[in-house]
Amino acid sequence: MCLIRDHSFPDHFRFRCPKCKSSQIYQKGVIFRKALYITCCWACKIPANSASFISDVCDRSVSQWYAFLREKCSESLINSPNYCFGGAGVIVQIDESLVAKRKYNVGHLVQPQWVFGLYDTATKVGHIQLVDDRSAGTLIPIIQRFVRPGTTIFSDQWPDNCV
Repeated sequence: MCLIRDHSFPDHFRFRCPKCKSSQIYQKGVIFRKALYITCCWACKIPANSASFISDVCDRSVSQWYAFLREKCSESLINSPNYCFGGAGVIVQIDESLVAKRKYNVGHLVQPQWVFGLYDTATKVGHIQLVDDRSAGTLIPIIQRFVRPGTTIFSDQWPDNCV
């Protein structure tokens, strides 16, 4: 919602949604309370339309707030990946895959892109990273960075030289 100057309201401001044109009077603390409601709904995985009803904010504004929260969480994970998987007696699954490939050699040329993933079966947390190739020289440093020593690693045992 956008803050609009309007002298017909007590505090001379109101909030208006640019899409649906609904508006609300600006009151001290109301925006914080509504943002808190929306954030709690997002954390509880409540759908945006239900959060809109709970917080009395239009669907589009709630959707934008949800997108903002997802973006901030993603930035936090990307900028500080100081988490490690596994440990003694824990299984971590690893695999690589080609995510961009022409099917049956039909259509426009697509640059092939490899992705490498790790998944901790105990905590049910994973990590995915784009890689240039699937050679041991590329994948082993990623494993050493994110997997604790003593961890049991399951993979598909695809030979490295079959690129």
